Amino acid sequence: MGFLSERILKYVDKGALNSLSQAGSIGLHMVSGTAVGGLIGYFLDKWLDTRPWLTLVFLVVGIIAGFRNVYLDTKRLIRAQEREAAEEERRRANDSKHPPEN
Repeated sequence: MGFLSERILKYVDKGALNSLSQAGSIGLHMVSGTAVGGLIGYFLDKWLDTRPWLTLVFLVVGIIAGFRNVYLDTKRLIRAQEREAAEEERRRANDSKHPPEN
């Protein structure tokens, strides 16, 4: 890692960066599920000479799998954010009970 990257990362919240990377992968999961389903259907159609039926069936299966992945990823991301918020709330409550001594 370069000098500038290290200086920037020193000021970036690691939790926010992690959440951002997880959120960015949600779109990738949607596209990859659809693409894999479509490709499987296409090659099965080509092999079995059943165009376009298997392509359509596997494309729909891929779309469903993509939406399922988006749902699960979003659910996981929300759970992690709720856990971080609860930890922050506990930390604030603990800090207010024990103010710093001067």
